[in-house]
Amino acid sequence: QSKLDPCLFVGEKVIAICYVDDLIFWARNEQDIHELAIKLRSLGVDLEQEDDAAGFLGVRLERDTATGLMEMKQEGLINRVIEALGLDVGMINGKATPAESKPLVKDVDGENALQLFSYSSVVGMLLYLAGHTRPDIAYAVNCCARYMFNPKRSHEEALKRIGRYLKTTRTRGLILNPTEDILKIDSYPDADFAGMYGYEDNTDPASVKSRTGYVINVAGCPVLWQSKLQSETALSTMEAEIVAMAHSCRELFPIMDMVSELG
Repeated sequence: QSKLDPCLFVGEKVIAICYVDDLIFWARNEQDIHELAIKLRSLGVDLEQEDDAAGFLGVRLERDTATGLMEMKQEGLINRVIEALGLDVGMINGKATPAESKPLVKDVDGENALQLFSYSSVVGMLLYLAGHTRPDIAYAVNCCARYMFNPKRSHEEALKRIGRYLKTTRTRGLILNPTEDILKIDSYPDADFAGMYGYEDNTDPASVKSRTGYVINVAGCPVLWQSKLQSETALSTMEAEIVAMAHSCRELFPIMDMVSELG
């Protein structure tokens, strides 16, 4: 059992991850996985074998036979989002981007939400999607999630825009193309200083909040990313950048320890 993650088990030939009642095994030789499964069954562990790792926690892992690259997809979840938003009927045009260039504001005096779909339910599905296989929608989803408890018509339209973007790109996912240096770790933090200022009420403290964004790669493959408003109010671009770096380091250091342990 890993000292860093109680759900990670590292053996001489097999690595195992457990999540509630789902387990996934890695090994260089598939026979080693079968032998381990037989031993676990003899100890009374009730294992049910899947055909492959395609559907682990709702994420499909598909290998492109032409390029040999692995792609992680959640097409089933995307279809559920599209259906929940009512975009599965008629000829509805897609979108090239999941968000507009201007920020999504509170819109206090805007039109009330139509409530034709469950706003919080769709945001929940999108958060799961954005955190696993679609980092391209992470910013847009976080903007919509801010207004989960009091959405306006404009916020519903923003969710529908994400849905229309996903409808255009539903068959795409996160492509894994690891570099030869499999222990190489890269972290790219950034900050948007007071990005809401000038768009929202300037007397509202939330209008001067900065945004943190970062992505952490291992072997050139993104393993963790985030886009969210900072809880502190930065007084300069430098302060916002330092806060963003600190937020990314909280996640980076455990990943460095994990890669060191596995390496």
